[in-house]
Amino acid sequence: MAPDYRVMNRLRRAITIVCVPMRKGPFYIWRYLGVVTALSLGIAAFDRIAATARPDTFVKTENRLLVHVLGLRNDHGDVRCSLFSSAEDFPNNGDLMAKTVTAPIVGRTATCEFAGTAPGVYAVVLFHDENGDGKFNRNWIGLPEEGYGFSNDAPARFHPPRFDDASFSFAGGTLEIPVKIRY
Repeated sequence: MAPDYRVMNRLRRAITIVCVPMRKGPFYIWRYLGVVTALSLGIAAFDRIAATARPDTFVKTENRLLVHVLGLRNDHGDVRCSLFSSAEDFPNNGDLMAKTVTAPIVGRTATCEFAGTAPGVYAVVLFHDENGDGKFNRNWIGLPEEGYGFSNDAPARFHPPRFDDASFSFAGGTLEIPVKIRY
């Protein structure tokens, strides 16, 4: 779309006249007052329109995914949740492909919030970091020493679940999913 040069020239002249000193005569003073009045009326009209608009007109909704962690055995440490968007690197996150957040524990529950999440298919892996070292601790045999969980409460029998078993669809808006932790 080409700019309208007539409007641009009028605006340029109005700005020039506003910036011109007042010593040029009464014609410029009246033109200056006209510009100031027009600007004032424009601002007042905008304020009135904004005041009568519905309150939710300007509210920006953000996509949020809330993971409620249930069944924690104590309030020690925190919960670390990782959100995966594909089967690649699931559930280890060795290549840091997932978005990870940390949630405090209050009353033996925690809520991990993933804000600004785009619609898609995801899976969540979480663990209760009781000692606060930021790692999922295992014993010398390789069995978990800390609580863990997966979205859809996908079972983990001798190996982690597949991405397809833990995945869910997120259409946008706000989605809350519960995950029971296992020790």
